[in-house]
Amino acid sequence: MLPLPAPEIGLAPNPPSTALVGSPVWLWVDNQTWTAASRTATAGSISVTATATPDRVEWSMGDGSSVTCYNAGRPYTRGTSSSCTHTYVSSSRSGPYTITATVYWDISWSGGGASGGQTLSQSSTASLGVREAQAIVQ
Repeated sequence: MLPLPAPEIGLAPNPPSTALVGSPVWLWVDNQTWTAASRTATAGSISVTATATPDRVEWSMGDGSSVTCYNAGRPYTRGTSSSCTHTYVSSSRSGPYTITATVYWDISWSGGGASGGQTLSQSSTASLGVREAQAIVQ
């Protein structure tokens, strides 16, 4: 069996903190989620090797929008940037948004004179409240 880990979601701001409308939310999955895995099974004289390689993370942001990242993203560090973010345009008035991260894995196998492949996925969810902040400019 080739176990595929469910993604461990990272967000900044980190729940239970809330995000602000108009400010980017950083998205990432744990680096252990973003590591290729390989296993070999042997029966008699035949061995088959399967390899799973993470391809992308699709983020469903709970507000009807989605973000696709072709890497694990990166944890928030002051003064840096990330290509895996989402900016909410409205608050989560009726409760926090449910965010779903789905990691898609490319699976390839070979052995015994045959080979093949397919795509599998694993998902996890998190909740994040989003509010608006008002400012007076003079």
